Amino acid sequence: MKTSVRILIALLVALNLSVQAQNIPDVNLHFNRDLVNCPVSPQIETPFSLSSADGITWDVGFIMLTLTVNENVLGTPPQVVDAPAGWSTDVYKQGSQWQIELVDPNGGGVSIGNNPVDVFTLNWNYIQEGATYSINIDDADLGVNNSLEDEQLHYPGGLFISGSDDCASQVGEIDYYWFNPILENCPRNPTVKTPIQFASHNPTEIWENNFVQLVIQQDNSILGQPRIVNALPGWSTDVYAQGGEWVIEVTSAISESISVNPTTFFELEWDYLQEGMPFAIVLNDIDLGLNVPNEIVHRANGNVISGNAQCPCSVEIINISSTCVVACESKGTVFFDIDIHNGPGGNFTYTIGHTTKTFNLPAGDIIILDETARNISFRQQPLVIEAKFTASNCGVVKAIPTINCGPCNIQIDNIKPSSCDIRTNTYDVEINLTTQALCSGVVYVQIDGGANIPFVPVNNKIVITDLDSDGKQHTVTISDDQLGISCSASRTYGAPSSCKLSSTTTAYPDPVHASLSPNPVTSQRQVRVEAEVPLSDVSIFSMEGREMLRIPVGRKSVKLNVSDFLPGMYIVVLATEEGRSSRKLIIK
Repeated sequence: MKTSVRILIALLVALNLSVQAQNIPDVNLHFNRDLVNCPVSPQIETPFSLSSADGITWDVGFIMLTLTVNENVLGTPPQVVDAPAGWSTDVYKQGSQWQIELVDPNGGGVSIGNNPVDVFTLNWNYIQEGATYSINIDDADLGVNNSLEDEQLHYPGGLFISGSDDCASQVGEIDYYWFNPILENCPRNPTVKTPIQFASHNPTEIWENNFVQLVIQQDNSILGQPRIVNALPGWSTDVYAQGGEWVIEVTSAISESISVNPTTFFELEWDYLQEGMPFAIVLNDIDLGLNVPNEIVHRANGNVISGNAQCPCSVEIINISSTCVVACESKGTVFFDIDIHNGPGGNFTYTIGHTTKTFNLPAGDIIILDETARNISFRQQPLVIEAKFTASNCGVVKAIPTINCGPCNIQIDNIKPSSCDIRTNTYDVEINLTTQALCSGVVYVQIDGGANIPFVPVNNKIVITDLDSDGKQHTVTISDDQLGISCSASRTYGAPSSCKLSSTTTAYPDPVHASLSPNPVTSQRQVRVEAEVPLSDVSIFSMEGREMLRIPVGRKSVKLNVSDFLPGMYIVVLATEEGRSSRKLIIK
């Protein structure tokens, strides 16, 4: 039994030692070289990468290299770039050797698997371009899995790099981009446009370019002649036909840098002659003016771009004109055309003011010519035409310019209140006017914002009678319509003070020009009007200015039937050859 235990322990110890031996990190260190930043600042770039040599994933958190270089060809110290984020770097010289150290202060490191992982890059200034340079790894050490214990390092590419590169013999690799054209300028003059872009194929290389030539082929019945737009500032442009192709050229005396980020050198634009028809644009050739003698242009988006876009449905109101028909009311007729592009068809309606009209239209392009909307009030603001398809959102709202339908004008020249009549404690007021282009010869008078009372000026004069003497200031507003929109004028005057008689005062005979009886009206529903001169007509208005009754007379007296009138106060307007006057009438 004891012998079996001893054997088991020995086996476990041997197995543990075997596992420990297998866990020694086995890692590959790769490095290479490349010439970059030609021709302005040529550099030798040496990227370093790591991979697992034993199939086990290792975490590397520390790297130290000892290098020897011929410093008469490569400038020192080298620059560490593209190190892992957060890592600290240190470059210093020890004797004739250069020490490169990178540390992850957080200890996590970079995970290394079977595929090489780029860890960092050293950039050396190539101070003697074309001369032979050499870089030798004298020693290397890694920190694996938070341990500085020994690791097994392999160098698949060797420990030594040398070369003699020359910018003049370098080949510039460029990526060319263009895209399926975008539809613009709908619906009147549709165009298609695409940007022309270039980028460095190698992310570390920067090139200089001062010339671009494209040779393209297209269907000229669908697309118009290509145009160069939005070129780089200072670049000259040229487009010309050559055989069955178009040649596009841009050039500049000052070169433009091409880096890994795409640069738009210009845009190509075409008139879309047959909107909606499919088209294809083929790139037959491309040439650049790089700062190296040779170039390779990779056509990242291929040799062909295409499209068949169609402008969306649109509605336009065009050729709008208006004429006045009823000047004093600012009413008239509006004329316009409706231009529909790519309409969906179906019911189509337009509305202007109180006018609405509906059509049943086919799909496609439609022009509705010479539409006429009559009896439109130009006082409605904003006045718009709204036109749209019932079953879609395709439509438009178009404002109509304001139209002044006439030189309407009212001016209050003066207001003359009479003295207070001691028999009635009332006064009359005479208003002298200057008017021009009134609606119908009738004006509406308001006192202190009250009801509109219609008057027909006689010899540019209005007389308002039987106003209460109160000694206050009053404002008269006169307009040519009840709303006072067309034209109006206001003026303030002072009423005479009260002259009401006491019970002991002797009354004088009443020289009445016209009388109403009974007033107030109670049970009897007829009012008799008697005047000293013949009356041409008599009208009754509500306090809101609405005409309730108008009777032609032609004699000195008349009876008015007010049996249908509601109780309240009314204005009776008496018209004679000498003018008009008004009286208050109360119906109880």
